[in-house]
Amino acid sequence: MNEDTLHLLSECAAGTDMAIRSLEDVLKNSAEGPLQKRLLDSKRQHEQLAAQAADRLRGQGKEPKRADPAARASVRRRPAPSAMTISVPRPPRRA
Repeated sequence: MNEDTLHLLSECAAGTDMAIRSLEDVLKNSAEGPLQKRLLDSKRQHEQLAAQAADRLRGQGKEPKRADPAARASVRRRPAPSAMTISVPRPPRRA
């Protein structure tokens, strides 16, 4: 595997790591139901991708890259969806 491919695979490993951590954060605040099921399915898929990337990297003598701690911290600092407000324009009133 060439160096560019290894670098790309390493970045994918870091991305899946950050996705898994973000999904775990969201799951902590999600109620049981269809959304939680989809989140869990997505987390499992990302865990499988992370394992595949790690196996391939280790096969080339490299360790998988973890998500940058600063990037993880910025994700945690974002307001929770319930704290955000969305302004939706209303249609004009008919006379």
